[in-house]
Amino acid sequence: LEHTLVRLLAALLVCPVIDDATMTTKTRRGTTKTRRGRRSYPPLSLLLLLLAVCHAAFTSAQLVPWRQEEDESVLEGLLSHSNLLTAVAYFHSDCSAWSLFAAEWDAAAAHLRHLVGFVSLNIDQAPRTASKYLKRQEGKAHPTVLLFLPRVEGGGHRVVRMDTRRTRRRDDILVFLTSHMPDYVQMLRDKDASHSRFLAHPMPKLVYIADQLHVLPIFKALSAEFREQVTIGEVRRSEFAVFRQYGPDALPSFLQVVENSQGRMIALLAYDFTRSNAMSFASIGFFVNLAAKEWRQIK
Repeated sequence: LEHTLVRLLAALLVCPVIDDATMTTKTRRGTTKTRRGRRSYPPLSLLLLLLAVCHAAFTSAQLVPWRQEEDESVLEGLLSHSNLLTAVAYFHSDCSAWSLFAAEWDAAAAHLRHLVGFVSLNIDQAPRTASKYLKRQEGKAHPTVLLFLPRVEGGGHRVVRMDTRRTRRRDDILVFLTSHMPDYVQMLRDKDASHSRFLAHPMPKLVYIADQLHVLPIFKALSAEFREQVTIGEVRRSEFAVFRQYGPDALPSFLQVVENSQGRMIALLAYDFTRSNAMSFASIGFFVNLAAKEWRQIK
């Protein structure tokens, strides 16, 4: 899709939309007069719109796929390369409970788009992969859901089993999945010196400042996806000693912080939460990438 959009944009930039035919008319004296039509190019607003769509397509293409259907190779690829949580639903073709569970599973997958890798795997079509992780007869009466946490350095995946007989509604699935998402967001406090350690970290730093009591799933996913590029800290208003050092005008705020020549931390970039798609993974992920590049240029 993104390649098609780029070709279309290029064509609009270099080619006219309308090229009127040559017109020949007779004058009163009987001679002929030739006049060519004027070329009309697309308005700038259309070009800008297409450019924005191309950017969105490229951005989303770089992110983790949100759901795949019954594909053995996709599962192996996700488990090998993803920094995010991967949730796999195993079922047999004759599993009577799957049809009811699948609707709730799809709804959860749509809600956690780009935050969790979802795979639905038919055991009858992928017996080799299923046999690696499942006991015999699993997935027949009820679908079996396994959560694969990202591979730790020098080790394998940690696997968590979800009880689909108790956890079968969309909201229950969401609570279970988000509670097991890898979380590299650092809570910044003065009393345990976590803020000082955060500031001393050599990687690019971003600080999320908010009121809520729990880390949002989207920031858990961001901290996992970009953990080798940036470090993300979270400050709550209740941590007043740390909060006043940043003093944002509005909450939530997401800032890139750097140390100035006097050794003080200043905000270099701030994320715009007033945008219509402000809480999308693609939008915030683009900001994180931009912040990392900006930091490298400064250094």
